[in-house]
Amino acid sequence: EMRKVIFNLRPMALDDLGLIPTLRKYAHDYEEKTKIRTMFETRGKEHRLSSAMEAAIYRLVQEALSNAAKHAHPTYVLIEITYQAQMVKIVVQDNGLGFRVELLEQKSKDHFGLIGMRERVELLEGRMEIESAENQGTKIIIHIPTNVEKGKE
Repeated sequence: EMRKVIFNLRPMALDDLGLIPTLRKYAHDYEEKTKIRTMFETRGKEHRLSSAMEAAIYRLVQEALSNAAKHAHPTYVLIEITYQAQMVKIVVQDNGLGFRVELLEQKSKDHFGLIGMRERVELLEGRMEIESAENQGTKIIIHIPTNVEKGKE
């Protein structure tokens, strides 16, 4: 149990294997645990990012998947990581219940996860968009610049 807690704080696999293999394993474990079909795709030329950035991206994906299982009850989730020249794009999409995005601000106490995600993205000087509608699923799109991390180390 303690080992699991430590792993969840900062997966050692991130340092050893890197972001993509660690996320791939997390997606597999998530599917096993939740029985939600989970697809994981990467695009672009994969490369290592700073330790802090890889940890932040891992946490963002983890929170998005947790929210999907807890609130959306989907049968399918897609995780897509795209490496671009000076940016990493993260998409987490589900076919669950969805919600009206405009209600997000009003019901903020129910959406701590999304608010925490947005704050984490802003700390990385990135941006996060949420596309959702009732009974239409949810798509979270995150863009994080990789060129700003040099000065933040």
